[in-house]
Amino acid sequence: MKLYEILAEIEKISEEMIDPETGEVREEALEALEELEMERDAKVENILCLSKNFRADVTALKDEAKVLIERAEKKLKKAESLEQWVAQVLQGESFETPRVAVKWRASERVNILDVDAIPKEYVRYRTEEKPDKKAIKEAIKLGAVIPGAELESKLNMKVV
Repeated sequence: MKLYEILAEIEKISEEMIDPETGEVREEALEALEELEMERDAKVENILCLSKNFRADVTALKDEAKVLIERAEKKLKKAESLEQWVAQVLQGESFETPRVAVKWRASERVNILDVDAIPKEYVRYRTEEKPDKKAIKEAIKLGAVIPGAELESKLNMKVV
């Protein structure tokens, strides 16, 4: 999908000089862009339009991935529902035809009825230490010095 027309030279560089496996721009591409005989503003505009085209592709691909995941989940639910019906019908009986077979295996699992009633020796504890970046940011903004942390100012570019 192309939202913007891009100058042929820049489009050629983008197609030939971007690593197809990683998507990263190769050093040669940056050099080729620098060497292009074209007005700076036109070059920047075309490169930003190319970037917007790539971002539009990303959005479209992510949207399509969501649709495919939803379809897969629906199909899985249908399969599980059908298999539950068959399990009720067969009730542990093996079944086999040239196209399909059902085998059964015994298994065990623990069903926890009341978490609070479990003795402590059978309980695992999981703790996770993680810096609270939001609290650190607020404290630094209020003048606190937090060892091991600093507030970094950035200038983020937004292409619109």
